[in-house]
Amino acid sequence: MVLSIRGKGLCSVGNTTFVFVPSSALSEKANEITSKTRKRIEAEIAAGKYSLKTAEQLKIQLEYLEKNVPSCEIINSSQYLGGACESSLFFNAMRH
Repeated sequence: MVLSIRGKGLCSVGNTTFVFVPSSALSEKANEITSKTRKRIEAEIAAGKYSLKTAEQLKIQLEYLEKNVPSCEIINSSQYLGGACESSLFFNAMRH
């Protein structure tokens, strides 16, 4: 504890936690958003906006969203910044 107060030692570096959750855990509108996204992407694929490989990957990602696969990453990072501990929360949609 004494080292942490002085900004030294392992505990002064920080603590980071990663959690993966399905989009439905973050929004009640997840299914609606996924459905609208599917329609838009299918129209863009039909219009030739994407290469065959990119279109394949987008279809796989949409399937994962529809299956409610944990694909949203939440990162909590507490860092010692010379004073009080500060915590930040970041949301990053991970694409598998």
